[in-house]
Amino acid sequence: MTAKIVFVSCYAKHAKKKILFPETIIMWYKLAKKKYDSAIVALWFKPASIKSLKIKHNLPKQDVTDPKEFHVTMMYIGDLVDIKKDKPVIEQALQTLAKSYKDFKITLGGVATFFTEDKKRPIVLTVNSPEIEKLRNDLVSTMGAIGIVEDKDFGFVPHLTLAFTESDDLSKISLQNDTLEVSGLCLSWGGDLKHFDFGS
Repeated sequence: MTAKIVFVSCYAKHAKKKILFPETIIMWYKLAKKKYDSAIVALWFKPASIKSLKIKHNLPKQDVTDPKEFHVTMMYIGDLVDIKKDKPVIEQALQTLAKSYKDFKITLGGVATFFTEDKKRPIVLTVNSPEIEKLRNDLVSTMGAIGIVEDKDFGFVPHLTLAFTESDDLSKISLQNDTLEVSGLCLSWGGDLKHFDFGS
């Protein structure tokens, strides 16, 4: 698969590096603009956890994601009109999966951006976590068992979107804390959220 080169400005304790993001991730962002007509499974975070990051930046306020909407997409379920399984079946499967997990922490590895055909492009915080890879695999398997197949057109690159902006300056983006606690899964169904806490 071909990929776009993305310049990454990492935090002080990390060296600057380049990351390759698949072109399919860029395609996902174009589809993501059609809000509230699809379903995804994601990691949403408690307000206190997001607040603890103490993010500093010089990005235009109107371009920055509302912290309440910070999430890491784990799996794209599909457009609502195309989903053949009943919502309760999906919810039950997610509840069962969540019960088998305990809370864990993820580390934000750096600040990245990648290029799109639009003027505004996503600024993201990359995610480093072996647990998130295992959870993703278990999620894909769980959904597959009820007939919801992973969309292989979209590669999995875990990240948290900070903003959509025309700004090229990432040098003033920083975090005081780079760790977030994950305590459950969340189903976003046309914009309506339902949380499934781990271990319960």
